Amino acid sequence: MSIHADHAEAGFSLLETVIAFLILSISLAVVVESISRNTLAMRRVNDLQQASLVMEQLSVSMLQSIDASGKKEGKIGKASWKLTSSAIETGGGPTIFALEVQIRPRGTGGPVFDYLTFANRASD
Repeated sequence: MSIHADHAEAGFSLLETVIAFLILSISLAVVVESISRNTLAMRRVNDLQQASLVMEQLSVSMLQSIDASGKKEGKIGKASWKLTSSAIETGGGPTIFALEVQIRPRGTGGPVFDYLTFANRASD
């Protein structure tokens, strides 16, 4: 009889095995969720960085030739941008333009970043 009692305690019960698999599955779910959130955050950071680079390139090249013509658009790399300018009345002196810029770092898909800035130009 003692042989039978020793045999019953050698190994894990079904309940212990199920609990171990449950703990493992919860741990894996937490790890996968963490990796997913980090990947999404990195994509957002990359999109914002690309939009900032496009805005910097626009401010160096395009914003210097601003006029009251209204709208311009184009592409820099994969990113697409739209610029809307409107003159602000200042009562003489330099002309000030309000500039609204929409940048899509991934082209047509993905997020849109909106920038609002001002540029001035001496009167002609």
